Amino acid sequence: MSSLSDTVLQCDTLQDNSGAGLPLNLRNKTLFAGATWDGNPVTLHYSHNVSSITDRGVGAFTVNLTNAVADINSMCVTACAVNEGVAGLWVTAGFLRTTTAVGADCYTGAGALQDPTYTAVQIFDLGI
Repeated sequence: MSSLSDTVLQCDTLQDNSGAGLPLNLRNKTLFAGATWDGNPVTLHYSHNVSSITDRGVGAFTVNLTNAVADINSMCVTACAVNEGVAGLWVTAGFLRTTTAVGADCYTGAGALQDPTYTAVQIFDLGI
């Protein structure tokens, strides 16, 4: 009878048999890209598979990916926050503009674009 124990797997690269990337059973269960940054000017705090953040104007940003996602039907999760003292619900609209760029637009509850204090974006590549 065998038993399970804690095991550490250390490797530099995990690929499918073709060498094209993660095996299919893992591909849509892992973070493909992500970034966190402070408002204006953009101060990047964390990034994974992100080459840069472009400020497109008040409350509008583009996250430029280092490597392309399989298609624009991938999942994008975004969030933004603002310092205390600014009233209203904040909504972040995250959308893939292309396979190499993700839009993150931050809106007040009244529907106006406004620069947030903090923004986060996570992209999961759902291409199969």
